[in-house]
Amino acid sequence: MSGELHATAKKWVGGGLVALAAAAALALGACDQSPTSPMAGSPTLTMLLKDAPGPEVTHAWVSVSQITLQGSEGSDASSGGIDLLDQPTGLIDLTELADSTHTLFETRAVTPGTYSQLRFVIDGAVLETSDGQVYSMNGAVPPDDADVTGDLKCPSCSQSGLKVNLPGGSLEFTEGETIVVLDFSVDESFGHAAGQSGMWVMHPVIHTSTVETGPVVTTGAIAGAVSVADTVAFPDCNGATRTIQDFVPTAMATIDGSDSTVAGATAEDSTYVIGDLPPARWGLGFQQKVGFSNGDTLIFAAQPSADSVDVTAGDTAAADFEILNATCQLASSSG
Repeated sequence: MSGELHATAKKWVGGGLVALAAAAALALGACDQSPTSPMAGSPTLTMLLKDAPGPEVTHAWVSVSQITLQGSEGSDASSGGIDLLDQPTGLIDLTELADSTHTLFETRAVTPGTYSQLRFVIDGAVLETSDGQVYSMNGAVPPDDADVTGDLKCPSCSQSGLKVNLPGGSLEFTEGETIVVLDFSVDESFGHAAGQSGMWVMHPVIHTSTVETGPVVTTGAIAGAVSVADTVAFPDCNGATRTIQDFVPTAMATIDGSDSTVAGATAEDSTYVIGDLPPARWGLGFQQKVGFSNGDTLIFAAQPSADSVDVTAGDTAAADFEILNATCQLASSSG
């Protein structure tokens, strides 16, 4: 997912801002707990990184070694931070992210509760300025092998981390996906040190901007292609020559003790989708008879590529159909 713009991430319309779009889920639990996979029904949070360069900056690389979520008073995590990164990110070129995003971590579950802050630890950075100077923090090596000409200082990049308040002072995670958009301002974060030393100093400035929540994905789908055997020619029925779009695939399963049948639709390009299916093993079938208003009936014979498929939440199972025959029973000939 790295480098791809998250569909729900917001573009920052101001000048020179780095947007950290939170779009990966965070595993939360006891203090110092390692990230885990989300459990069913857990709220989730996602984090992406976005940027635009400052006026004097050609490249700005940063390496994030730690991100923690801090709980507000009264929440289960109020006594300490929850580590959200599996490992340091390594140097990320912020100036290449003007039209894309970088995923900091993939979706992880969040323990329900109220949280007030994110804390970031930046363990290395490299700055290249428009006049060709290169400044390094903590001995970070420029990825483009440029010669380092000076030190980049970051007095606030301590082990305790940079405090970033969540929108509104706190966020309550209950269910669904939460997307937090953060802005890391290049213009505000990098500048010259006081005096005539020419040294550059980084004071990271990160603003929270947008929060979105979405429903938990609880259903899946079945999709695939519909082909037509070489011997099949679609007949005239209901006053028109029928097409592949008249073919209706179906899926059948027993859900909570009740038999359920869901119909899909075949598109003009010969693909089909049966959507909004609860997780289960679904048998594949099709509508054998399609009736029309004038009394004609289109009759299909077809074969699925599998008798059944397993559908899981958030995923699409694959299966194809082949139409073996298509005939029209005219209203005048029906008994």
